[in-house]
Amino acid sequence: FKTSRRNWLRFIGGFIVGLAVGGGAGYYLRGLIVPPLPPTKEYRMMTYSARVDEWFPIIVYRYNMQKRTDVKFSFKRVEWLDFPMSFSAAIAAGEKLDFILYDPHWAAPYVERGLIPDHYKLFPKEFFKDWYPWTLEANVIASGKSRILCGIPYDVQTFGIYYNKKIFRQMGIEVPNWLTKDYPDAFTRDEFYDICDMLKRNGIEPIAFAGGETWYYIFPFYFAILQFQKDPVEFAINSMKGRIRYEGPEYEQIFEEAKNLSKYFAEGFKVEKESTAASLYTAGKTAMFIGGTWARRYMIPVAPPDFPWGVFPVPYNPPLHGGTFGGTSPSWAILSTVKGEDLEVLKDFIMFVCEDTNILTYTSIDPGVGLPFKSTYKDEVIKLNLFRPAEIFNEFLRISEFAKVWLDWVYEPEIVTAITTEISNVIMGIHTPKEASREVQRVHDKLVKEGKAYYPQE
Repeated sequence: FKTSRRNWLRFIGGFIVGLAVGGGAGYYLRGLIVPPLPPTKEYRMMTYSARVDEWFPIIVYRYNMQKRTDVKFSFKRVEWLDFPMSFSAAIAAGEKLDFILYDPHWAAPYVERGLIPDHYKLFPKEFFKDWYPWTLEANVIASGKSRILCGIPYDVQTFGIYYNKKIFRQMGIEVPNWLTKDYPDAFTRDEFYDICDMLKRNGIEPIAFAGGETWYYIFPFYFAILQFQKDPVEFAINSMKGRIRYEGPEYEQIFEEAKNLSKYFAEGFKVEKESTAASLYTAGKTAMFIGGTWARRYMIPVAPPDFPWGVFPVPYNPPLHGGTFGGTSPSWAILSTVKGEDLEVLKDFIMFVCEDTNILTYTSIDPGVGLPFKSTYKDEVIKLNLFRPAEIFNEFLRISEFAKVWLDWVYEPEIVTAITTEISNVIMGIHTPKEASREVQRVHDKLVKEGKAYYPQE
């Protein structure tokens, strides 16, 4: 078969034109038969979650497969301590942000600026039915202008008294079966101090304490306030409102009690960091350790496999009961700028994220504290070994059910700093309880004068 060069060119040209025309017609007909996909909407989050790049894409993928394919979610991660400044800078610069996964104790100024709406009004009541009530209360901001739910809890933290069961057994100390009681009542304050005295007489350091970290002095304050105040949160708010004076006898009593507790801190506590104090406990150098659920991250890597773990709540002063303080971090929050259909998408996404399966995915990758904030998945936490050591899971869970909201999330930040500083000063012998109380009052009066106090004075 022979043909001329001209015919070959005609053939090739016709073939190319045919492909172009046929392809165009096919694309047009496809558009008539199968509508094009709707444009994808993107929603942007800021968080400090350390391993967000591992767990978040898994949950987003599930959401796209099970719910909506026309949306995507991205995130910007910053360090925990940098979050307040980074968030404020992003807002000031007009950066696109739709929701955040953050620490709700930062929320007060955001609420005052109208950046975060009341999430009780955003979500249906049915959505909240399984949460432990105090975990939601920990996300309620009670400022001078508003009282709103500023976030949806996604992890829980609390604190208690860790103890070494072997040392207690050797000393003949029996811990009551407080788990079956109506209240978390293990030891009275006097019984607890008697135990500490006995340990000291036998050459055993009673309590490991991280006195080298300024913030840690909130724990002696918490211990002390639980001995005298049935409702510490209401007590704090009344102090902020001026109904109770910081220089009054109530705070002097609290500072004095904190000093009493410090007599049982292990030698050298003034320079100990949280990690080293926790290690003293797991090494058997002390009988107890005052600390939070998060401190396990320091303990588990260095604790012997057969370490005799134990936990009990903060001792009580009858007729009050034992207890603790706690909070939730991180928490989800939608920004006030999100409206209409976008708001509905984000509400639906967060409700999906908070389904038990997705919570367990988060907890398994970024365990944090790992203590359940809903009753519906607590059994799975143990089954999947997401809370370690398992020996103290039920104790911490029971303690958390009676937790009061961290008071450093209630007081103004300047008052928190003043209290922890003065607790340290009293323990170190720099100030008397009376002098410490006067100093906190001075800070409060300055806040009122400058208009920075959360509450108007009454």
